[in-house]
Amino acid sequence: MAYEISVSTCETHSTVCLDFSRISEEFAIVRLDRFQCAGWVLSAIMQVERLVEEGCVWLNPEIAVNALVRFPQFEVNIARSIIEAATLSARFSLVWNALSREEKSSALGVDYRCYHNFWPGFDYMAQAAAEHAIEVNMQKEMISNSRYALC
Repeated sequence: MAYEISVSTCETHSTVCLDFSRISEEFAIVRLDRFQCAGWVLSAIMQVERLVEEGCVWLNPEIAVNALVRFPQFEVNIARSIIEAATLSARFSLVWNALSREEKSSALGVDYRCYHNFWPGFDYMAQAAAEHAIEVNMQKEMISNSRYALC
């Protein structure tokens, strides 16, 4: 088990604790793609956040920042900003903006029919981006070919 969420309930309150032991072995994509690795970490964190919304007390919230530093290897200040973001959309933007051009390209190139996607809707966005890139390349090729036809 790569991470464990423990809920403890006593007579007056409930507590929750999140522990990451290692990177996922079940989902290969988190070892291959930094963007999806961040999504995997955040999926565990968001499970705990839902329990907190239901009244649990989170005993080790610092694990959230530590996990984003440890696994997808974000700088501490970026990891903290991601955790403090109020919505998944804001977290997505912060993670995406922290990636290099190569990492973004890699994330867009993943075949989400074969790999798990930890960002709801991103598989459709990646497909649309790929289709757009093909269209742009075809337009460039047509322009290039039309220049030679005029000569």
